Amino acid sequence: MVPTRRGSHKLIVDQHTYVRNKSWRGGNSVHWVCSMRNRGCKATVLTFKDSIIKEKIVKIPSRYGKKSLLMINGYTFSEYSRNFWYCTKRRLGCPAKAKTSNDALQSLSENHNHTAPEFYVTKEGRYVNME
Repeated sequence: MVPTRRGSHKLIVDQHTYVRNKSWRGGNSVHWVCSMRNRGCKATVLTFKDSIIKEKIVKIPSRYGKKSLLMINGYTFSEYSRNFWYCTKRRLGCPAKAKTSNDALQSLSENHNHTAPEFYVTKEGRYVNME
């Protein structure tokens, strides 16, 4: 966490900055939202006693512009059916998959057989695949 000029804090995870959205359980649990939310980023993080316990979904536009990709823990997934997602490296044999509901992660089989793709995030919040 880093302090802001206004006295609050921002959370930094994998080149993203998050601002506090709400707290509960005596302030031990905090829900953070991406600081680029006003530009469409839906990334969120849940912390408990300053430890990340759950990362939700980052939706990024695909390079073809029609559908979005999910980025979960650095890996990308493409939607093959409503709320069902396969790793974008499926054609290379990766069995990882995810299920969502209302932009929240419901289940995740994260048994990737490759390294995560590298992305660069521009100042405008766009993702550029470095592969």
